[in-house]
Amino acid sequence: MRPAPQQMEIPFCDAADHDASAPSDFFPEREQAIRQLHETFGVMVGERVRVTLRGLPGTFTGKLVLDALLLPESLRDAIPLRLNRITFDLRDIETCERLV
Repeated sequence: MRPAPQQMEIPFCDAADHDASAPSDFFPEREQAIRQLHETFGVMVGERVRVTLRGLPGTFTGKLVLDALLLPESLRDAIPLRLNRITFDLRDIETCERLV
């Protein structure tokens, strides 16, 4: 007779203990890219924002994220961003306002 397999307990951190606004140490290059975007262009990656985009009517709200692991080698290249399911380039932003 075989012994019953034992279940392994995996400790999970409590979501209340985790500060989502704290920078992650997992991808320091990505964190640096996000800081550089904010310092250079005033883009609020990781924040809830309201944006208007060139050529699209209306405003869009949600959390603005960098839609690539890192920035392109030249900041003159396309910098892909995403807001919910909408993907666009940094150059497409007409207005961007932080929401509280």
